[in-house]
Amino acid sequence: MHMFKVAKGEYGWTVKLGDALIAPCRSQLAAVEQAQRMAEALRRNGQAVAIIIEQDPEAQRLAAPAIAARGYVWASRRELRAQ
Repeated sequence: MHMFKVAKGEYGWTVKLGDALIAPCRSQLAAVEQAQRMAEALRRNGQAVAIIIEQDPEAQRLAAPAIAARGYVWASRRELRAQ
């Protein structure tokens, strides 16, 4: 399974695949959207993919309405492992 991680970086947000930096982004929402696009490309090729979003309560509070409007959901690592 491929696991993308959306995490807060030194100069904004990043999308990582494993330890490799895939894409720097200016906002958490942009990083989530980028991770979603990359995950969808892998899913179309039959790969299992998960996206982990680093918890940042303030950023989550600010981005939650826009992310929810796009059909994304928040999940903790514990919730992902349970699936």
